[in-house]
Amino acid sequence: ARATSRAASEGLMPDASAASMAASSASPASAISAAPSSTTVTSPRSPSATPTPAPAPALPASGVGLAFTADIGLEAAGKATLTKIGNNTYNGVFMLGDLAYKPNAGLEFGQVVKARISDPVAIVAGNHEEQGSADGPWAPFVQALPDPGGSTVYNEYGRDYFVDRGNVRVFMLAPDVVFPGMTTYDTGTPEREWLKDNVRAAKAAGMWTIVAKHHPCFSPGANAGGHGCSSTTPAVDELAIGLGVSAVFSGHDHNLGISKQLRGTAGNPVIIDSDRAYQEQTEEGPGGTVFIVTGHAGHNPRKVAAPGGIWDVTSGLNSRGGISFGYTQIDTYTSGVNAGKMRIVPRLASGPNLGNPVLWITR
Repeated sequence: ARATSRAASEGLMPDASAASMAASSASPASAISAAPSSTTVTSPRSPSATPTPAPAPALPASGVGLAFTADIGLEAAGKATLTKIGNNTYNGVFMLGDLAYKPNAGLEFGQVVKARISDPVAIVAGNHEEQGSADGPWAPFVQALPDPGGSTVYNEYGRDYFVDRGNVRVFMLAPDVVFPGMTTYDTGTPEREWLKDNVRAAKAAGMWTIVAKHHPCFSPGANAGGHGCSSTTPAVDELAIGLGVSAVFSGHDHNLGISKQLRGTAGNPVIIDSDRAYQEQTEEGPGGTVFIVTGHAGHNPRKVAAPGGIWDVTSGLNSRGGISFGYTQIDTYTSGVNAGKMRIVPRLASGPNLGNPVLWITR
């Protein structure tokens, strides 16, 4: 009832179960476009401030390729994942917190990344970089891996901002990560209105929308109870569903999980589709959001408690053959046989083969 009431008060469709239409898939053909090079600040400082959506860029003739990773560390497995990312070409690489797992290692981590990855890298803080963490401080990480360009900042780079890469807008958020001026995205907050306005502006311009943050509310991990919504508010995940965001990425649980297409709430998710051929969600429905935990880069892998259920793909310490270390890739297409599609696929750096699970979202 709480989620339905909140959605209605914000002009969002209440969550409902509706069957989505299956979309046909075809062999992918990655296409790369240049990254923007400007930074914009739209920073409301009080609840009375009205956020101004940034204008969406013109769409390129071809789609983009993006990589997402989290919970990396400076051990061999994490470095192997960074090397794997660097061996490919991406329009953007997005690192979702808990980066080094070592005190005062921001500059060192940056050097390790730059030695392996030449594509634009964007970062957002996790709990291991928050104020008071033994693995901080955060400022050297930002110094070592500064804004790669094309960002629109809510409060400051590295915490709450979005990046446009071709026909994709990625929101890099830090809800409940402890800093001065910490954001929550709860109902009535200015950051919530900023997120709503800029998701809607992107979708109106024909862009795909992705939310990326450190803490998940949906997680397949054995620590899901302590590494789910008890670590953060469900506000972002549930708002993403209500707005029709295509995918939500997170880390924090040190494993891999790719959900089926979901609606509902964090406490009561509803599977809308499960055949890996999904329809893009709108605020009016049908369709749903795919949730990806991509904390399997390398540091201290953990068990997967609940494969199956809402989860399509999982990999953890107790998976057959052990965990598959790696990251998750997104490709979008604006021409050719896959025009109007987004592809989501986990990429293997080391460990057992995942069997090449690929899912598609079609407009």
